[in-house]
Amino acid sequence: MAEFSIHRVRESDGIKIFNHYVEHSFSASLVGMTTLLFFDKLRNMTCGSSFYIIEKNAAEVTGFGLLKEHHHAAAFSKTAEVAHLIAPEYLHRELGTMLMDT
Repeated sequence: MAEFSIHRVRESDGIKIFNHYVEHSFSASLVGMTTLLFFDKLRNMTCGSSFYIIEKNAAEVTGFGLLKEHHHAAAFSKTAEVAHLIAPEYLHRELGTMLMDT
């Protein structure tokens, strides 16, 4: 797994992967392709700085994951939802597990 690393999201990290799932699945249920503006909104929805990117060889974004607020009610103040998307060609390589362990 040494070829893969995880770091906090930067500017447009992950938007290509997100758009792949918008186009080819129901995982990201938007009407159309997203833009950097939407990706910034997604980043602002995260709990603290819980938005991470998986990179291969410190050059290619292969996936991302985030935590977002589950519900605004006080009873759920310590509850979050996990979301992650990994490029199809990198599925089944335990990258999701690596991300969850971060």
